[in-house]
Amino acid sequence: MLFPLGLAPSQWQPLLPLLSARYCTITVSGPALGMVAFLEARGQGYLRVVRSLVDETRLRPGETVLEAGCGSGVILRWLARHTNGANHITGVDINPYLLREAAALARKEGMAGVIELREGNADTF
Repeated sequence: MLFPLGLAPSQWQPLLPLLSARYCTITVSGPALGMVAFLEARGQGYLRVVRSLVDETRLRPGETVLEAGCGSGVILRWLARHTNGANHITGVDINPYLLREAAALARKEGMAGVIELREGNADTF
């Protein structure tokens, strides 16, 4: 059995053909497992700090919010709900797997058109 819960699929998918040649393989993934679940739980813990920062900065409608290293997008989705679409919200992450998961979670919560996700790092923005 292979449980690569802390790895991105790009790290373990190349092994699947080799394993499948000798073993029965079953792939399980999604936001409830592995790194995405970890990031979602950790992000929930950060929300109190984020609320305080948003209150202190007095974010005004029309201003842009950029989160570098957005991971699963838990904070982005909270910001989108909190601002009721009054702000442009962009998340950037270097990991394409996490960006795909963030996009899926945003779609699931009806926020696909509210949050923009981009691949990159903080140096590019």
